[in-house]
Order: sequence, then C-alpha cells, then structure tokens
Amino acid sequence: MVCTGDRNAPRDRILNAMSNADLALLQRHLDAVPLKFRPRLQSSNRAIRHLHFPESGIASVAAVGNGEGRQAEVAVVGRDGMTGLPIVHGTDRSPCDIFVQVDGAGHCIAAQKLREVMDQSITMLRICCSMPMPSPSEPTPRPWQTHAPVSK
Repeated sequence: MVCTGDRNAPRDRILNAMSNADLALLQRHLDAVPLKFRPRLQSSNRAIRHLHFPESGIASVAAVGNGEGRQAEVAVVGRDGMTGLPIVHGTDRSPCDIFVQVDGAGHCIAAQKLREVMDQSITMLRICCSMPMPSPSEPTPRPWQTHAPVSK
C-alpha cells in the first residue's frame, strides 16, 4: 500500500494524505479490521486504546448526557477521518462514545503505537492534528450547514 493514487492506496483520506515515508512508519502497526454495526470503538471517559481509520462505513460520535444513559449524535466519522482524536491532541479520554452505524472496513492502530510514530514524524502529527476534534458543545457541521445563508 503506497500513497500514489493507485487502487492499492488507502481509501481513508488521512492515510492517503500522508507521504510515503510517513505511511511506511505507520503501516507495520496498522491492522485491517471489519467495522460491523454497533460495536463501540470508543467509550466516554475511558482510556482510548485503539484508533480507527475507516475506509468504508460510518461511525457515530455521540455525546453522553450526565450519566442518565442519554446520547446525542454530534458528529460522524467516515473515510475522511479517524477515531481517537484526543490521542492526537495529547490526552487519552473523550466525553463521547463512538460506535459503528454503517458496516464497513478500515484500519486500526494501538494508541501507544500512534503516539510513538507521531514522535518520529512532525509531518504525520500535523496531518493528524489538522482533523477537527468533535466536541459535544461544538458539533462538527454537516455539509448542508457550512453554506452561508442566502440573502434576499
């Protein structure tokens, strides 16, 4: 798998945006995984142990409300993103749950391995940090919410 735009290149846009050198550092730690409906990829206020780079399928990022079991979707993660962004931003927990909503496939890496690889490559750190971190108070805008209102 190389970042040359060929059919063997990763379909996750973050992985595809990496240089061949950065991808080579990461590849030996990536495992191809199926993403089946409903498994939790990240639990709120628990240590994040793995990050996922979906190539297909969709994961929901859900804010968890005050221990009452209530949730609200605040973002989605697809092939343009990754789970576990708090790891990239220097922490190991999030107030959000992430679970698979639409079956797919992707790649998984242990959080510690990603930290080690980011320590070796500033460009990889920059690519990963360029991803917005969803927050319950600041949901990631949907495509239909990013356009300016039409004035009369």
